[in-house]
Amino acid sequence: MRRSLIKRNRELVREGNFASVKYVPDSATLFRLVMGDVTFKRIDGNPITGWAETHLDWVGNGCNQGEICYDDSMFNSTNGVAWGAQNVGHELGHGIDQRGGRHGRADLNAARIGYTDAEGQTVQVAGGGWEDGYERRPIGFEEWPWQQNKAPSPGEEFADMFLGWAHNHFTNAAAGVARYQWMSDNMFRWINLAIPGRW
Repeated sequence: MRRSLIKRNRELVREGNFASVKYVPDSATLFRLVMGDVTFKRIDGNPITGWAETHLDWVGNGCNQGEICYDDSMFNSTNGVAWGAQNVGHELGHGIDQRGGRHGRADLNAARIGYTDAEGQTVQVAGGGWEDGYERRPIGFEEWPWQQNKAPSPGEEFADMFLGWAHNHFTNAAAGVARYQWMSDNMFRWINLAIPGRW
């Protein structure tokens, strides 16, 4: 997230708009500003292995506002710590979306993310702004655990794209580049929505 704000400052400097350049806090401070106080809470007894849910702006399923709830399996020795780390990244993607008024998923639902192939044809990568509406496409994503949820939902795809963007972990092919670029182009807006009036 911090690099998005630094990128925005650089763009402002290139434009000569020095008055709009803002101080960018350290990563920990910025995280707290964007996400608020986040508590990770283990909940036993959920029938879905690896279940996790983000409640930064709502309450439910045994979770309070400001919590990311999960079951034990995402951190156990069978799945390994890396699986848990990617799941947490995915859930934090839901967090920035929630804190920003769910504009991330709405933007994805309206977007037309794609690229032009060698034959000059447009290849649809993501977004619901295409003629056939919202359809989840797997291209551009690395496999599990970098794609946490394959549900045909802009909210789930946004969280997976946040995970890929945060770790710069999409495929190196054109579809992965298109996903990364779309997230980079829009991250400043979502940060600003999560902490209104700051930038």
